[in-house]
Amino acid sequence: TLEQLIGRVKGEVDELCALLQKKRSGERYSAAVKEVIRYVEEHFGERISLEQVAEEVFLSKPYLSTLFKKETGQNFVDYLTDLRIGKAKELLSGEDLSVQDVAERVGYQDLKYFSKLFKKVTGVSPSDYKKLYR
Repeated sequence: TLEQLIGRVKGEVDELCALLQKKRSGERYSAAVKEVIRYVEEHFGERISLEQVAEEVFLSKPYLSTLFKKETGQNFVDYLTDLRIGKAKELLSGEDLSVQDVAERVGYQDLKYFSKLFKKVTGVSPSDYKKLYR
């Protein structure tokens, strides 16, 4: 519904404001977490696991998990999901791609899973989002 969509948008704006406030306050991430973020942003369309990323930054999986959560406020999977869904929203509202193509570009091979996750995060299905924002 429109009310649900407004609620979701408001929630995302609040999250962005919180992130901007954090950035303005001078809060910084450790070098390891910055490297994880960089790696994930470059490889979000591929199959990524915390274990794989931990190997990339030469840290143990448990230590990286704890450090990432402490510094970002999100666990790794939630961060990756938010990034992927954000990129999917950009693709759905910008390019003329099928929902299947968008799902694959952001790292989801299973269209049903992508659609379910997208709706859980945004409150609307990918196809409805595409109609609303094109």
